[in-house]
Amino acid sequence: MKGLVHKAAVVVAVVLVAVQTGCQTLPTSESSGGAANMTFRGAGCDGGDCGSTGCSSCAGRAGGGGVRGAIGGGTMSPTVLEMTGHNNRELYDRCWPHRYSDLAQREVNRAMSPQVLNGHVLDQTVWNHYFEPGTAKLTPAGIAHLQYISRRRPEPDRTVYLATAMDMPYDANCPDRYCGARQELDALRVGAIQKFLVAVNCGRCQDYQVLVHDPGDVSVGTPGPDIAVRLMYARWRGGLVGGAGGGGAAAAAGPSGSVGGFAGGGGTATGGR
Repeated sequence: MKGLVHKAAVVVAVVLVAVQTGCQTLPTSESSGGAANMTFRGAGCDGGDCGSTGCSSCAGRAGGGGVRGAIGGGTMSPTVLEMTGHNNRELYDRCWPHRYSDLAQREVNRAMSPQVLNGHVLDQTVWNHYFEPGTAKLTPAGIAHLQYISRRRPEPDRTVYLATAMDMPYDANCPDRYCGARQELDALRVGAIQKFLVAVNCGRCQDYQVLVHDPGDVSVGTPGPDIAVRLMYARWRGGLVGGAGGGGAAAAAGPSGSVGGFAGGGGTATGGR
């Protein structure tokens, strides 16, 4: 019994001495790998076995590289290689940032794809105003639009869309006939479009498909753009309205003869000729 107690005391003493001298006995795997090749290395022994050198010759030195922090008694913490069996080059994403840039690019493209498709469908649409009201006769604008569709490069899209007839007069006394009349006019307009595309594409592929849909109105009022374009070619006008002061207007002629001014109170600023 005394011998067993003596051996236990010796083991405890050896462990305490090892801790105080900085011998961190953490297991690491050799390059030949596997749990069968695990050895115990000291944190400050430059990769040597603690058992062979006792860490007496290298205590206090930083060996092996890696991020180390001081722990009890000024000893060094183990390296990344000692803790994980892998070096630093194996612990970061070597595909950064390419994989994440590609993912972000695909997310943006996927969000834009429906918008591009919707815009293309509207560009391929033959609207009601391309026909004479209530008929299947193409106007000159409608003929020009079909020519534009058939000349698209590098290759025309042979799916053409027709906006359903919304220019039919509605009779409140016969509401049940309104739907049938619209469908009949849609069919006549589909035939008119197909006949023109066959005629204008003689000698080329004429396999066009016309689909009827009901898109929202995407047109804008023309008076504003018309006035803006006319003034752009004639003479620009501008001025600031507001501010304190009397009702008078001050104007100054620029080098090109254009006139602009600032009007205070109830005055107005105008320019032009």
